[in-house]
Amino acid sequence: CYNVSALQDFARQGSWRSVVDAVAHARKLSLPHYPHEQIIYNAYLLFSLFKLRSYGDASVELDALSDLDGPQYQFESFPQIYPNRSGSMIPFVLRWIHAELPNRMGQSSVTMERLYALHNHCRERIHQLESLSAPLEHELQDKSVDPSSSQCVLPAPSTAQIGMLCKQVNNWVNKLLHLFILTLIRDDILHS
Repeated sequence: CYNVSALQDFARQGSWRSVVDAVAHARKLSLPHYPHEQIIYNAYLLFSLFKLRSYGDASVELDALSDLDGPQYQFESFPQIYPNRSGSMIPFVLRWIHAELPNRMGQSSVTMERLYALHNHCRERIHQLESLSAPLEHELQDKSVDPSSSQCVLPAPSTAQIGMLCKQVNNWVNKLLHLFILTLIRDDILHS
């Protein structure tokens, strides 16, 4: 990726304006070239705008991305660039910002709908990962490995490990929903 390490360094330092400037500079140079790199840059830009509380600018950038589940963000739409890859290029942070941003702009009902959609997305991914990992685990268990062999084979994560990770993500999204609902209730009480 074109200079993503600089974006990471700026973000670690909390230099959100520097991230915004670096992305603007990269865009002037028509960089980055690959779709997944562009998504990474957009994620850093949107998160930085969010941290800077530039919600209007973040909304414009997010609107420019359009449908986050569209084919333009699927690896399989670019087989010449990403052979044998499938799935979405969209990182979780973009989905979270897509859900949370309307709340920051006074549209809490839209955020509620999007958080539930995010929750459903996470549940679907959990189901997909669990269904994909089970056959792999059985295949690995069926193969005997000769301990004297010089081949180094790293074990694939077990179904239990993948399931635990997926459940942690699901719990996190549930907590986000719960916190958001509590915030709405608190705001309602304060304004009444």
